[in-house]
Amino acid sequence: MLDLTDGPIPDWGLHCRHCGAPLAGLRRQCCASCGRKFSLLALLAAHRPIPDLGLTCPTCGYSLTGLLDDRCPECGDPFLLAELLDAAYAVDPPATLPLAVSDPSDHHLKRRKPTFTGRERPLPDFSLRCERCDTDLVGAKGDMCPSCGERFDLEALVPRGDWVDISRFIPRRLGTTIRSLLYDAQVPYLVQVGWMQELYGVHQSGSWLIVPREFFF
Repeated sequence: MLDLTDGPIPDWGLHCRHCGAPLAGLRRQCCASCGRKFSLLALLAAHRPIPDLGLTCPTCGYSLTGLLDDRCPECGDPFLLAELLDAAYAVDPPATLPLAVSDPSDHHLKRRKPTFTGRERPLPDFSLRCERCDTDLVGAKGDMCPSCGERFDLEALVPRGDWVDISRFIPRRLGTTIRSLLYDAQVPYLVQVGWMQELYGVHQSGSWLIVPREFFF
């Protein structure tokens, strides 16, 4: 995977938030045009590029890692990320996440502040849709659907407890890959076992991956 502390920045279509200058090729997280510093992690989180899962274009074999679009830049053919994941991880998922994996010793520690709190407006791309009209809520300027006006409450989506279960939001076919992605993104996590139920207040049966509530989004 890319070491975000070392350049050059790949051509992912990222631009400076202040002056709009392209950031591809820079070796430092500082805009060459206006001189403003930027956080590559924050920009990547906002654009949600395809992580390094070894996925390639089904037509020409071009690596899809880091792409922000659902079209191959090499051959121009469109693709569906969900279908590629289904094909790449077409195995019977285990009932629970295997615990016999060597996690970094600091995987549970908070190493940065959360990128999103759920209070950001316009609403970032959380893949949320209106319950009434099924409109994508990305870009909503308030707590209501920009299409039909139906109100939504993001706080109601967050499970209770200091540590919350995110298992139902993650395809289990990703297996232990998701733990590497969380660690690379500096998101604290724990693999839930029996004694964590009482200690962290997590009570959902079958849970296997939990993160601090503040990192839910």
